[in-house]
Amino acid sequence: MPKIKVRFRTFKNIPFAIEQFTGVQYRCRVCNRVFTDKKLFEAHLRSETKGKASARVSPKAPRPGQMTNEKLLYIIDIHDHLHRDFLHLKEDIAFDPQPLKSHTHKNKGD
Repeated sequence: MPKIKVRFRTFKNIPFAIEQFTGVQYRCRVCNRVFTDKKLFEAHLRSETKGKASARVSPKAPRPGQMTNEKLLYIIDIHDHLHRDFLHLKEDIAFDPQPLKSHTHKNKGD
């Protein structure tokens, strides 16, 4: 399944995330269905070949350079959390151990 692996950080108490896309998905260009399981995809391809001399690419299939909407699983980078005490971070950047809690920051003049 395609995933977004995320590392949570703060910059001067402002929370942000570093996101990396991982995983694989398969698309049938005849029917434009997306599969996350390779075996199911291969079975689908075999079923597409039955009774068809030649298949055409669906007009709905994405073209290179075209934006698509896909389902991705948002996951925490486990390595990041296991090694949080040993991360080499730039000045003013900090590991965010509680990414779901709201951060409070003070405005100038407070």
